[in-house]
Amino acid sequence: MSAFEQLAFLRESFLAFWEFGINFDQILQSVSSIIAYRQFLNLVSDEMEDVIRVNIQKNMLSVLSLFTSLNYAGDECRHTGVIIGAMLRKLISI
Repeated sequence: MSAFEQLAFLRESFLAFWEFGINFDQILQSVSSIIAYRQFLNLVSDEMEDVIRVNIQKNMLSVLSLFTSLNYAGDECRHTGVIIGAMLRKLISI
C-alpha cells in the first residue's frame, strides 16, 4: 500500500468516526435522551426499591409464568427479548 493510499484510508476512517461521534453527541443531547436519563435516575433511587418490591409481590404469578416460558436454546432472540421486556414492565410498572 502506497503512502497516498494509506493517507486516503486514514482520512476515510477519520471521517467515518467523526460522523459517528457527531451523531452520537446529537442523540445524547436530545430532549428525549435527557428525559430517559432522568427517568432512569428516578428508577434507581431509594424510593423505587419499595415500589419494585410491591410490584414483584403483586405480579408474582405473571412474572413466574413469563420466566418459565423462556427457552434460551430453542427460541429466537426476538421472542426472548419480548418475554424479558414484558417481565421488566411488570416489575417496574412502566
